[in-house]
Amino acid sequence: MRSFLSPVLALALFGCSGGFDGGGDKPQGADGKDDAADDGGDGADGGEDGGDDGGDDGVGEADVDDDNDGYTENEGDCNDDNSDVHPGADEYCNNRDDDCDGEIDDPDDLASGQGSTRFEDADGDGFGNASVTAQACDHSEGWVDDDTDCDDTAASAHPGGVEQNWNGIDEDCDGEDFDLQGCMARAVQNTSATMTTGSPWALDDFRGEYDLSITIPIYGPATLTGAGFGEVNDQLAFITEVSTGIYEETSEDTYAVAFETEIGYNNTSDPFALVVGISADWWDWGYFGYTVGGIITGAIELVTTVPEGFDGTVTCYGYVDPIPSDFDGSLSLNINASAGTVTSTVDLASNVTTFGESDTTLASVSGGQCGNEIINTIAGYIGIGDTYRFLNDNLELVGESLVEEYAVTLEAEIAAECSR
Repeated sequence: MRSFLSPVLALALFGCSGGFDGGGDKPQGADGKDDAADDGGDGADGGEDGGDDGGDDGVGEADVDDDNDGYTENEGDCNDDNSDVHPGADEYCNNRDDDCDGEIDDPDDLASGQGSTRFEDADGDGFGNASVTAQACDHSEGWVDDDTDCDDTAASAHPGGVEQNWNGIDEDCDGEDFDLQGCMARAVQNTSATMTTGSPWALDDFRGEYDLSITIPIYGPATLTGAGFGEVNDQLAFITEVSTGIYEETSEDTYAVAFETEIGYNNTSDPFALVVGISADWWDWGYFGYTVGGIITGAIELVTTVPEGFDGTVTCYGYVDPIPSDFDGSLSLNINASAGTVTSTVDLASNVTTFGESDTTLASVSGGQCGNEIINTIAGYIGIGDTYRFLNDNLELVGESLVEEYAVTLEAEIAAECSR
């Protein structure tokens, strides 16, 4: 039986074989096959060329404007996921670089109404320069809301900084290239330590001569110049510091200064010697059989027993318990910045507290309580009051001596602590 191919299948087979051209011409010979092979080769080349052309025309990720803000990454968009961030955008206080200039919250590019007045902190010490301001955000790097920096080129210089004396930098912004308050405080402390080491201050012996006023029977009242005397020998001062300080500045480079102390005079181990009496040159002087010695002895016998061999003088040993005393006044500074030196003039006054019998212990040479009645009787005749008045008068002189020690010591300490 004769079989026939379906028209569709036959067309397919013929189309794949290329044996006929589109016009139904007869099959080509050997040259036709070569031509077909050549055409096939060209077709392969054409495919490769087509692939190459497609790659050249492709678009990279950095050239795509992902957030539709008009800028790609290659065009400077530093955040292509946020349409508010791109070159030329307004800068806002949001801790973000909105305009892609590399600066976060850049105060030079802030949008209207953004930020507040800030001061440049060029040295990064947290204190700003009052002369350089900008509208800036709180967290803008290099800008702060403080305007107290006196030197924005040195991070060590700012209020509260630790002053390095005479190094050309005012670290604590007090207007001086040295720590004035600090060095003066150290000078006061050193002075106090020097004056209160626990060792006593040896004081000069005191002797005062006084006129003796008596009434001589028949002769009448008589004033004998220099006939009486009083002495305090072997004096020591024990100083206990209560408080000290250089206080408010009363005028430019002048300060109030005070040393509030407790001062004790001698002690049981080292008592002073108190001598009150009538000079030997006058003891036997008299008129019509009456002598100075006889008149004074008679007066003493009215109040107490006269010691055997009494020659007109009484010697007691004693000490005074610590009592509050103040030394206060002023301190004037002379600051030579070019030389790096500080000198001072200290002017102090003594305010020694008056003491009484309860503060004082007096003992006679032979032991027991010293005969104050005898001393007081003699003291009355020579015009020095009583024993304690005499000691207090002497104590004022002692205070003046100690004031000088305080002043000289403080002046030396200020020069040592405050100068270069």
